[in-house]
Amino acid sequence: MIARSTMMSVAVLTQLFLGGCDRLSGEAEAEAAAAPVVPPVKVETLQRKPLRADLAVPATLTPHLRAAITPQVGGTLTHIFKDKGDRVAQGEVLARVAATDYRLQLDQAKSGVTSAEAGLAQAEANMVNAEQQYERYKKLRAGDAVTDADFERVESTYLAAKAAADAARSQITSAKTGIRSAKKLVSDTTLVAPFSGFVVARHFDPGEVVSPMARPVLELVNIDTVYAEGAFSELEVAKLREGAEVTIRVDAFGDEAFMGKIAAISQEVDRLTRTVGVRVELANPDHRLKAGMSGVIDVELGTVETVAVPRIALVNRRGRDARVFVLRGDTVEERHVKVNPRFTEYLPVEEGLEAGEVVVVWGQSRLRDGDRVRVDDSPPPSTEVASSPAGEKVVGASESRTSAVSSRSEP
Repeated sequence: MIARSTMMSVAVLTQLFLGGCDRLSGEAEAEAAAAPVVPPVKVETLQRKPLRADLAVPATLTPHLRAAITPQVGGTLTHIFKDKGDRVAQGEVLARVAATDYRLQLDQAKSGVTSAEAGLAQAEANMVNAEQQYERYKKLRAGDAVTDADFERVESTYLAAKAAADAARSQITSAKTGIRSAKKLVSDTTLVAPFSGFVVARHFDPGEVVSPMARPVLELVNIDTVYAEGAFSELEVAKLREGAEVTIRVDAFGDEAFMGKIAAISQEVDRLTRTVGVRVELANPDHRLKAGMSGVIDVELGTVETVAVPRIALVNRRGRDARVFVLRGDTVEERHVKVNPRFTEYLPVEEGLEAGEVVVVWGQSRLRDGDRVRVDDSPPPSTEVASSPAGEKVVGASESRTSAVSSRSEP
């Protein structure tokens, strides 16, 4: 009886103890849930850094010379001697148009000259006879040996003969002009290369009919020299000058650099893009560079030392305006700053930050002004590791090529 009472007492005490523990555990969990979450962030201290100031804009290579070989006369193509990719020499025959009809016109023009020459001979003979009679009648009239009517008749005959001779001479001139025109038509049936280069397009085959000044038979380019054509922002063009050496990088050749000189700077700003066209000339004796290749014009402006903020620290960047979070003890301050956006990993600070200040470079996407944070000193993810500023470049305002900017995407 005593043993049973003792066991019941122990059971009651155990239940009371367990109930108290459960209540304490629930209160602890509630307090933990109510406590604010302090997000981890990664930070970087701002420093003055040397940044290489380059302008880099997309470019397309164009040939030194380009020609559309268009026939000057119509007719049937009898021969095409070159095809796409073939090399041609200046003056080399490229194609021929049927010349039979044009040679017939030339023969007719020659016959016209022969006929005109015969007519001139007869007209000049008539003029000589009329002139002799006219001179004789002038002397007779002086002695009143002929009437005025007879003199006027002879004079009129002489003037008509002289006019006929002049007309015959004009006819010969016209006939000879016809020969020259007919010879040109015959010559135009042969299409020749205006310069040395390569065939880049062929649009006809033998037997097809061509028309003058219509679609070209062939297209040629000369790429002994090529041009890199690009467009720089109107704000940047003042930093360029004709004759300055620049670097061209072509996609097909990776990081290989080709040196060229600025050959021309447009004197007009495009009203839509606010850019200025620039042409860079490159020697291309081995013809490695092809017309139409794409690349980048890279203009080195030197090195500037400035307070630089990592691009990954910026939030909601719009041009030069952006926001960053600056670490103040264990809280952050949201701050509006101005930066030069035409750099890659590090951007020069124009307003709002000083050297020595600490900015959040990871974990800032959900922060608000005044939030408490916990600095996480572990290495940041590889996609957000900023590269050395030694290779920083300014990206031109018209830059849209991923190869000219950092591989890390903007936040």
